[in-house]
Amino acid sequence: MKIDHLVLAVDTQYQKDGKIFKAIRNAGFPCRQESGKRTKGYRTSSLYIGDEYIQLVRLLMPSGSSWKKDWVEAYNKGHRGLFCLLFETSDIESEYARLSTLNVPVTRPEPMKIKKFLGMFSRTLPWRNSFVFRFSGVPLQIGFIEYKNAKAHNILRKRRMPNSRIHSVEGIEDISIKGSFSDGDLWILTQVFPDARDTSEGLVVTLEGNQHLVCEKGPDYLVSVRTDCTEGQWRGKEVVIENVTVKNGK
Repeated sequence: MKIDHLVLAVDTQYQKDGKIFKAIRNAGFPCRQESGKRTKGYRTSSLYIGDEYIQLVRLLMPSGSSWKKDWVEAYNKGHRGLFCLLFETSDIESEYARLSTLNVPVTRPEPMKIKKFLGMFSRTLPWRNSFVFRFSGVPLQIGFIEYKNAKAHNILRKRRMPNSRIHSVEGIEDISIKGSFSDGDLWILTQVFPDARDTSEGLVVTLEGNQHLVCEKGPDYLVSVRTDCTEGQWRGKEVVIENVTVKNGK
């Protein structure tokens, strides 16, 4: 299992304000202000970081159109920042079966569909998702994604442009999440990631490709994303988007 992408709920300025996009680009993430998917109910834009990405989502209307219903409800209640952290898996059915056996509340794997033309038609995307129910202490959800096949996944990867690789920012290495995790939340994390280690830094998960996830109790909900950056010009540069700080290198 490895990190696939982060979903952030954002306010208007993160998709409209040119100064914010300039700050994002100056940190080494060459995103386009007007790019991204737009439906009747929501709009997305993305920071492509190697094979991973950060997706910014803004509602255009309270119903959210075809966006995930519980995310729409949380957005309308004012939640901003990291909504969901999705992990790529090669066998989503096995993950679902394993977690269900452990009594972890998780949704059945389903294909992602986008409604078009006032909901009269829909397009099925080449992947399936499954989601663990939202945590009780922090407004976060863990999700899984399985791509239809290697060909479909490679096509999607090639479309993830512009990409921070042009600045030698090769991907996401570590994600650290601080917040008021409940004991139940931490139990769910240990079931989702049975190899997680309880350390002085928090609950540490080692993923494929030596990626790491750290979850730590704290008074505020804050997220830190560290990238794999080999170019000195960009190392140490960072940008803040809602409650998420993205920093290049150590």
